[in-house]
Amino acid sequence: MRRIFLFLGLGLTFVANAQDKTSGFDVGADMVSRYVWRGTDFGSSPAIQPILSYRYGSLSLGAWGSYSTNNDSGADEGDLFASYTLSTGTELLVTDYFFPAPGLDYFDYANHFLEFGIKQSIKYFYISGYYMAVNGTDDLYFEGGFKNGNVALFIGAGNEAYTPKEEGKFNICNAGITISKDLRLSQEFTLPLFGSLIYNPSAKGIHMVVGITI
Repeated sequence: MRRIFLFLGLGLTFVANAQDKTSGFDVGADMVSRYVWRGTDFGSSPAIQPILSYRYGSLSLGAWGSYSTNNDSGADEGDLFASYTLSTGTELLVTDYFFPAPGLDYFDYANHFLEFGIKQSIKYFYISGYYMAVNGTDDLYFEGGFKNGNVALFIGAGNEAYTPKEEGKFNICNAGITISKDLRLSQEFTLPLFGSLIYNPSAKGIHMVVGITI
């Protein structure tokens, strides 16, 4: 509970100091063939991933979730996040992860995982790093990527929970390509479609994901 209040307090502090008065609410969702996150498969079934957000200048606050369409084969997730973009283009991120399950109390901070991240974008390229403390371990994840038009390349490496088959040793765990396109359904309506080919060298596994954004 204290961790959630700290998270919300950080967000309110950012709001108080944001200089750009541009603001607005947004809502959307992805529908994906399976949920693969940083090279790890979180369930062999389609998932619905809604997002709610509020932007105030350089600050963004929101909630993101992933909910499997098959309760027996997927993991559910409900997160809160805050991000703040500096004038240099550097983005600072805080994410509170929660994985709902029978018997878990959402307001018990012991059931949450807090992650701090930083991301720098330079034209077509980006590099990012994330830190999360989980059950006495320090989980680190770094990712770099390139995007031009409708093609994006990415490669990420981590330790601990990202590489369990190698006893948590730091290694590449997420590499691949994402291609997006607008699927025209009528003269006036198009549907954003994307597909990813993901390879996890640490687990020696490969995943293919396709999804739509609404």
